[in-house]
Amino acid sequence: MYFLANVPFGSLCKALHNKPFPPKDEQKIIAEYLDTKEQEILSIKATLSQQISTLLTYRKSLIHECVTGHRHITKEDVSRIKSMNTQY
Repeated sequence: MYFLANVPFGSLCKALHNKPFPPKDEQKIIAEYLDTKEQEILSIKATLSQQISTLLTYRKSLIHECVTGHRHITKEDVSRIKSMNTQY
């Protein structure tokens, strides 16, 4: 297998010089498809980052409540957490 990323730029130009490329119309379709997929990926990444941030904030709040005595952990809580951990 030939990886172009590992080839110096001058060699890359020589390697691609006589290689056939798809017609310009097809290149445009491919580029638009890749742009669309890139936007989808960036949107998913942003959503996941926001969810992680929200969960971290909730975690900090929960720890604070437990430490300050505003929330008490019961045996049912521990059992529920143990059953959740065994599912994964």
